[in-house]
Amino acid sequence: MDVSASRPVRRWPAALLLAALLALACWLRPAAAPAQGQAPQAQPEAALLVEGRLVPRQDLSLAAAIPGRAARVLVREGQVVAAGDVLVELDSYPKFEAQVSAAELEVALARQALKDLQQKAAVELAETQVELEQARKDLALHEDLYASLVRPPSQQQIEQARSNLMMAEKRLERAREDLAKTQKYYNNKNHFLWMFMNARQFKLRITQQEGHIAELERLVSDRKEKLDDLLSPPDEIDVAMAAAQVEVLNARVADLERRVEELSTGPDPDELELAQKRLEKAEAGLAAAQAALRQAQIIAPAAGRVVSVNVKAGEWMPAGEPRIVLADLEHWEVRSDEVPERDVVLLQPGQAVQLRFPALGVTLPGRIERLDLGYQEVDGDVYYGMEVDLEEVDPRLRWGMTAEIEVVP
Repeated sequence: MDVSASRPVRRWPAALLLAALLALACWLRPAAAPAQGQAPQAQPEAALLVEGRLVPRQDLSLAAAIPGRAARVLVREGQVVAAGDVLVELDSYPKFEAQVSAAELEVALARQALKDLQQKAAVELAETQVELEQARKDLALHEDLYASLVRPPSQQQIEQARSNLMMAEKRLERAREDLAKTQKYYNNKNHFLWMFMNARQFKLRITQQEGHIAELERLVSDRKEKLDDLLSPPDEIDVAMAAAQVEVLNARVADLERRVEELSTGPDPDELELAQKRLEKAEAGLAAAQAALRQAQIIAPAAGRVVSVNVKAGEWMPAGEPRIVLADLEHWEVRSDEVPERDVVLLQPGQAVQLRFPALGVTLPGRIERLDLGYQEVDGDVYYGMEVDLEEVDPRLRWGMTAEIEVVP
């Protein structure tokens, strides 16, 4: 019996067989080469992704410059302050404030002393100029007097003096005659003038005439003396005294001229130097007192928002220990210290980036501001720092948020 003839034969479906053959052919066929002259297609380069932290563009940790107890804390967290605002005042502030007031008073006094010195010099100059003009006039007068003493008189001067004396003598003679007539009329009660005048009027007229005669007598005496002076030689004592007076006035004029010249340049140099040094010392003392006063305060050096206040009134503060943090929360940047050395060469300042904030679920545009020149090594790997400026700001941003920096090289 033929066993093989009796065993049934297994047959594969034609479709399944065809699929198997095609798969085998594809596996055995080598990869097709690119067509001649055609470059292979470049694959897109992966973007660089670096993690960073959101920080204010400017933040300041402020501390007291000198140790002391906080007398007043003038700000609270979240408060917006301007540059120059006082944040904390120490208990030593009143003492330094009193020192500033005393220094300001000394500066005012020193300035006034300098001003008085300058004004005094101006007044003294004006007074000396007046004295000089008067001295020059006196000198001219005495020079004329001395010249008249040593210069012989002319005949014309003598004749003129004699004529003046004769005229004065004639006037005196007429005045005496008039007085004699008036006295005669006064003694004669029957004279017709008594019809128009009484005794009191007669006496008044006699007194006036007597006064006039006295004046004329003095005039005659003066003119006689002048004529005698012209006719007689000058007295040696008078000449010597006149010469001495001229010499004295010459010396006074020279001294006043020298004084005017000195005063024209301003106050006395030694006094001026002392006044200026006093003012300089006072101003230096004021500057030192003001600096000490500022050290008794914590002052905001720039505008910003108070992020934290770590001090209370009455609390002791060591010098240099930060107690207040001030930051500009309107302008942000992302800081990263995780740029690998293989990627830093692909970056440059000004390059655009995308900043993803997972906590907010937003992506904001940015631009590389700076790449650190230095590096840090972590577990044998070298990393560089990078700062990225935000070109748009979300009001929900907070200091310290994680940001993913995506850079397409």
